[in-house]
Amino acid sequence: IVEKAWGGKDMAWPEMLDTESTTTNAYGVPGYPGLVIIDPEGNVHQTGHFIFDDFKKIVDDVKVGKEIPRAKAEVKEEPKEDEPKKDASK
Repeated sequence: IVEKAWGGKDMAWPEMLDTESTTTNAYGVPGYPGLVIIDPEGNVHQTGHFIFDDFKKIVDDVKVGKEIPRAKAEVKEEPKEDEPKKDASK
């Protein structure tokens, strides 16, 4: 589905479709389309919606190791199978 949506264009970043909202809820992405900028060490730098120029600047800064404000949303642990899921909107 993702490949079809992008029209076969080669993207320089991984793309995913999260139909269950598991990943987007874990990273605090407020809606679609949403972006999560994660460096190679797994640090979340930003989440949300960006215009292209802002997105490109953040990615370029992360690539060169520039200190940028980190995202406020923290990765939430998934509930264990015997625990009820909490409302992600809270």
